[in-house]
Amino acid sequence: MITQTENGPLPGLVLVPETPAAGPADLRTRCAWPAWDLTVLPDVDTRWRVRMEIGSRSIAAIAHLDADGFDDILLWKAPKAVPLPEDWFDVVDRAGHMLLAGPAADPSDTALQAAADAGELSAVIGRVSFL
Repeated sequence: MITQTENGPLPGLVLVPETPAAGPADLRTRCAWPAWDLTVLPDVDTRWRVRMEIGSRSIAAIAHLDADGFDDILLWKAPKAVPLPEDWFDVVDRAGHMLLAGPAADPSDTALQAAADAGELSAVIGRVSFL
């Protein structure tokens, strides 16, 4: 998912729950992500990081940093490197931030809209860091 903003394209990632505990309540309580209705982009939270592997051009992890710069929440870690499409990685590189939204049944626009309509969608814009 890529959203057009006044500053250019903003890459986005739709989170699909991998376990029953990874639902709307987890993102709202443990992660403190605000509800999102798809109309206005959420605020940037620089303590959320999307870690990208430069060599493999893949997402390595999504984490939240504490006040000292250490992980206090590891939301997701890649089990293996899966290269992203080159044009998508280039947008991530230029933007330096990423919209993180979820949970949705799948990454389609329809599933994202259904989650928003049900009041279950949360989102945040995090910083991208390259490893």
